[in-house]
Amino acid sequence: MAKDEKKPIRCAIYTRKSTQEGLEQEFNSLDAQREAGEAYVKSQKHELWTLIPKHYDDGGFSGGSLERPALHELMADIKKGLVDVVVVYKVDRLSRSLHDFAKLVEIFEKHKVSFVSVTQQFNTTSSMGRLTLNILLSFAQFEREVTGERIRDKIAASRQKGMWMGGTPPLGYGIKDKKLFIIPEEAETIRFIFQEYLAAPLTVDLIKALKEKGIKSKTWVYMGSGELKEGKPFNKGMLYHLLHNRIYIGEAVHKDKSYPGEHQAIISRELFDKVQAKLSDQNPKAEYNQHQSQGLLKGLLFDEYGRAYSPTYSVRKGKKPGENRYNRYYVSQRVIQEGYDVPGIKNIRMDDLDRLILDHMQKSLPPHTFRGWDKKHLRDKRELLQQYVDKVVIHEDKVVLLLKVEEGIENHSIPMRFRKYGGKKLMLDSAGKDILPMQANKDGSLIAALVRAHRWDALLASGKNNSLRSIAKAEDMEHRYVAEIYRLNFLSPRIKEAIIDGMQPRTLTLSRLMHGIPLSWQEQARTYGF
Repeated sequence: MAKDEKKPIRCAIYTRKSTQEGLEQEFNSLDAQREAGEAYVKSQKHELWTLIPKHYDDGGFSGGSLERPALHELMADIKKGLVDVVVVYKVDRLSRSLHDFAKLVEIFEKHKVSFVSVTQQFNTTSSMGRLTLNILLSFAQFEREVTGERIRDKIAASRQKGMWMGGTPPLGYGIKDKKLFIIPEEAETIRFIFQEYLAAPLTVDLIKALKEKGIKSKTWVYMGSGELKEGKPFNKGMLYHLLHNRIYIGEAVHKDKSYPGEHQAIISRELFDKVQAKLSDQNPKAEYNQHQSQGLLKGLLFDEYGRAYSPTYSVRKGKKPGENRYNRYYVSQRVIQEGYDVPGIKNIRMDDLDRLILDHMQKSLPPHTFRGWDKKHLRDKRELLQQYVDKVVIHEDKVVLLLKVEEGIENHSIPMRFRKYGGKKLMLDSAGKDILPMQANKDGSLIAALVRAHRWDALLASGKNNSLRSIAKAEDMEHRYVAEIYRLNFLSPRIKEAIIDGMQPRTLTLSRLMHGIPLSWQEQARTYGF
């Protein structure tokens, strides 16, 4: 090619339409925009403009956001150096936002790509073209905001008159002549839900009852497209939304205000007010609580299906003020929404899982990462974890820790299974041993039983009591129980010392020891995980 010979200028036509209405037609708005773009490119044939055959069409996407698949594809091709000029029918087809458009123009200029509007002829390579572009975009954004205000004002005025403003009607109602009418069968369901909520001890009990009866949310067919929206089983969020809905007492609501509606009420105001009173007492959006917010892994913990776990707690009240015992754990959102009879891992002891993940991270990351950890505030600890942890996924047989590294995401799979010991659900490895690193864990009941066994042995040795049966009678206890506790004397000195120091495995519980103790000290060590 000679030095003065021009290179072909590759042109990409981008089209966009805000709604999907009319896209099914043989010749739609996107086709009209592309046809105008093609004609413009042909008119510049003398400048060696050539059309890229690839289509960049976004049907049903708003110009107020850059999150559009065809636009992403166009920008990717620009960065690859495959496009020289972007052609649109009008400026607002590319973006209605001045801020977003500035971002796009910056990328265009970086890759030496020009921008042309067919109906507003200018070229962004010139200062005048950029000035014209900014003026046009400002007016486009102004027009959009004015239209939005006009629509919002219309909706507010219509709501004040009690009119239905469209959309999917709530369960209990249908739509005829743009007005709501009662569907008797669904109305009975609404009355049942409101009445049963007042009678149910817990919200999850009502959710379970609705599931057993096969009651679901609204099933609806959209008139325009014929698309079927299937009803879904109720969860807590859906149920609370229904119970708060003032439409069931014949009102139309706009923002925080309600007005008399054109439609008939399904339930009485008296029933509605009783339900609201109970909702206030059982507010699902409880106040912030320091015990509920402790979990290090808040926002990072999920099950294998992507459902989140949330930190929560239970309280065992002590005899005196300030002696309450708080048990903190992560609970599945599915349990919260649908009740405790759902399958899968329902909850996990918070302290155990936090310790497991922290211990694994300390072994996997440079030592300086956790310098001063113990002195950090919970907020700072969470921020540090979020820098390195993508997510933690709980499976039936493992915990998967996904760490952020320079190369991407690093997968750490920790084999694990749950088993209950002494009322606690512990995480064990494949050999049945506690997966957590050992730490002091004094078991009051174990220590008390060990002391009692030693005292009884001393009584027998001194001759004050000649049998375990006489000890049981003196202590007012069953002979069998005394015999089982007495066997703790057969434990090896190593195990006894560990129990006194609180350094025994958490799987070693009093109930487990009372099922029989091996006589061999070596066998004891193997059996009890020493």
